[in-house]
Amino acid sequence: MSFDITQEQQMIEETLERLLADHWDRQKSHDAQALGAMRDAIWAQLGELGLLGALLPESWGGIGGGPGESLVMARVCGRLGADLPLLSSIVLAGGALLDIEAATLPFDPEQVASGRLRLALGVLEPGRRYASDGLTLQADADGDRWLLRGVKQHVLDGASADWLVLAAALGDAPHAPTGLFLVARDHPGLRCTEYPAVGGARLAHVACDRVSLPADALVARGAAASAAIERALQRARFWAAAETLGACEAALNQTIDYLRIREQFGRRLASFQALQHRLADAYSELELLRSQVLGARIALDEDPDGERARRDLAAACAMSAEVGDLIGREAIQLHGAIGMTQELGIGRYLMRVDFLWRLLGDARYQRERLLQVLPELESL
Repeated sequence: MSFDITQEQQMIEETLERLLADHWDRQKSHDAQALGAMRDAIWAQLGELGLLGALLPESWGGIGGGPGESLVMARVCGRLGADLPLLSSIVLAGGALLDIEAATLPFDPEQVASGRLRLALGVLEPGRRYASDGLTLQADADGDRWLLRGVKQHVLDGASADWLVLAAALGDAPHAPTGLFLVARDHPGLRCTEYPAVGGARLAHVACDRVSLPADALVARGAAASAAIERALQRARFWAAAETLGACEAALNQTIDYLRIREQFGRRLASFQALQHRLADAYSELELLRSQVLGARIALDEDPDGERARRDLAAACAMSAEVGDLIGREAIQLHGAIGMTQELGIGRYLMRVDFLWRLLGDARYQRERLLQVLPELESL
């Protein structure tokens, strides 16, 4: 098993790292207005450099990249603490539309790859935890049109998207099939209310009050729609695992550097054995996480729909949710009181990791998914 990346992936990693190192300012991320302007400026540059297309198919103007490209980009974002619409627009919403014929879409998909158009995916609903089936957003046939009524919650970057991809139940019958609808964010009858989440992320509450849509707004239905949603969530969870890995690497390295220069009782903190043991434990957990995430990348590359890919990804997600929280908290505690300050920013790694896994499935949920895909043990 080789964990090496290709030359093209290394080029993508280095280009993204240089761009974010020059233009991403973590201090500005505390201010919503400054954060929005900074994200927009970086997004435009990502489109010009072709980095957005690294995760999109050729029919969308991309290069058809897969888990390898997703790994290097998410890892860089995690290391530098960059919260960009890559997850919302490219990975989640874009991932749900990958099997849709580009010519049938109501927009030019190449505008997504160029950064001129953004998407957002709405799946979660109130009281449904992380379920993607049994939806309460309902689409009723109205002649040759559809009427949408209901709500979606926690739509990542929904208020800044141009188009929303909404999952809805087709009719009110029990176990009604799922449909995927493309709706313009400013469509009459649709209300998109933005609110902040931990770490500065922007979520939206989407309410549909008898939103009337043409027949071709339904881009997938039944098993195809359910598979598209699951594929999008799979891509997003792998991105979150890779971003968590990058965040843990940066948080631990920053903590080690701090302990090497900070002195107490006339000695450098790095010389205290108790602190060395805590760092060693954190490093061991990080190495396990790195192996698991890189192993999941290989399994997804070989067969994204295979049993091994589902198992390895579930294990990577379960470990990421727990190890990310552990290393984030250790980094704050080992910095002492200064670790709690907004100016230092070490706590942003913890906030970002916790946000990702509360959005895509917390540690308990990821463990439940892992147990579902593990093979049954034969009774002794």
